[in-house]
Parts: sequence; structure tokens; C-alpha cells
Amino acid sequence: MSRPRKFKHLGCLPKKCLFGPKDNLSETSYVLTLEQFETIRLIDQMKYQQIDAAQAMGVARTTVQKLYKEARTIIANALVEGAYIHIKGENTMKENCCQDHAHQATKLLIAADKDQVAIDYRHAERFELFTLEDNAVSRQDTILPDAQGGCRRFILSLGVEHLVTGSMNQHHFERYQDSHVKVYYGRNLSVKDALNQFLNNQLFSIEDHLTDGEQHTHGEEGCCGKKEDQHEHKHNNDGCCGKHHHE
Repeated sequence: MSRPRKFKHLGCLPKKCLFGPKDNLSETSYVLTLEQFETIRLIDQMKYQQIDAAQAMGVARTTVQKLYKEARTIIANALVEGAYIHIKGENTMKENCCQDHAHQATKLLIAADKDQVAIDYRHAERFELFTLEDNAVSRQDTILPDAQGGCRRFILSLGVEHLVTGSMNQHHFERYQDSHVKVYYGRNLSVKDALNQFLNNQLFSIEDHLTDGEQHTHGEEGCCGKKEDQHEHKHNNDGCCGKHHHE
């Protein structure tokens, strides 16, 4: 039987939880845990010795060494590859360890057409981005899709952890899972109802409603939802479709 994970003292939560290239070209993301973040804060910013950082976190020095090495590797890989870094926590944080940022915000993105959840997030009219704190909306932003529509790259650039849409195929679902984004089924719901159901833990994963591949995909992103026999597609380098040219 594995040992239970020990609670670690964290002096402060990050003010921002997503870092990455401004041009939104990266498809890769790395997760930096709160524990790894804390070692970077203590050792690199606060100039603690590793033994002092271990005492501050309430763990052994070897644990701090391991977390610090992992954190530095993640940061180095992200810088070299031009990838995103998501800072995310697990249930190993000592309660009330931070006075300035006691609760970490999360971001929910709902693909929308008019006031309804969009059937296909890749061709949504707009996105409603909700910043949630203490299970309540602290901020709402309306985001218009970029030139390639609702590509995964574009959605990841918003720093979201939860996505609501009316449909998704298996390939795209797996890609979002790899990027640590949870996808929920919101077909036939209004944006308001989808938000309320999410806040009340009543939304379900879209995993049981995945399409069988009828939506034609391209390259890595598969941002064109048209079938290949309907259109000739012009692709850019990331596999997203640009304009459609009718035959």
C-alpha cells in the first residue's frame, strides 16, 4: 500500500497560472504543480537554501531537491520549445497557508451561438470566458474566435481548464485531455444554464457523447469541420483550415 501524500506548507499561491508565447503558436503545454512552484519561489526568488526551503514547506530536504529539479526541467523545456506552462494544484496544500491568495481561480470557457451552447465549438460565434473564485463568477469576458476559428491552440492560449461544447470527436477529446482541459457536454443548454450547472456540479463529461468521426479532421488541430468531399481546404502550418474554396 502506498503511503498517503504529506501536506506541504505553501507560502503563497501564484497570481497568474498560465504562461506562454504571446503569438499563441504553441500546441504543447507543461503542468507545474503548486509544490514545484513553491520551490522555485523559495529557492530562486527568496534565495532560500534548500534545507531552509524544506523547513518552510514542512518536508524533507530530498523532497525539495526532487521538486526543484522537476520544476527547473519543466521551465527549461517550456522556454526552449516555446510551450505553455500551467500552474495547477493538487490536494496536498495545507489549508490557510496563504493569506494573500487563499483561493485559486479557475477558468471556464463556453462555446456559444446566440444565447445557446454552440453545437460545434470550432465554429462558435463567440466564447464566454468565466473566471471563477469560491465557486462564483468573479469576471466574465466575451472572446471572439481568431482567424482559424476555435482551434485548440487558440483555446489553450486563454488559460482555460474547463470547456463546454455541444459536440466533439474522440481525437479532439484526447488532445484536450493531454492538455489538461476537461470538456463537458452542453448540447441544448443555454449559456446561462450551462454555467449554473457547472457551478452546481451538474455538467457531465462529453466522453459519453463523442462523435464517431463524421466530423472530418485535419493534421494536429482538425479545425475544419467540413467533409473533404464538400470542400477543398487550404491549410496553414498548424493544420488549421483557412478559407474554404468551393469546387
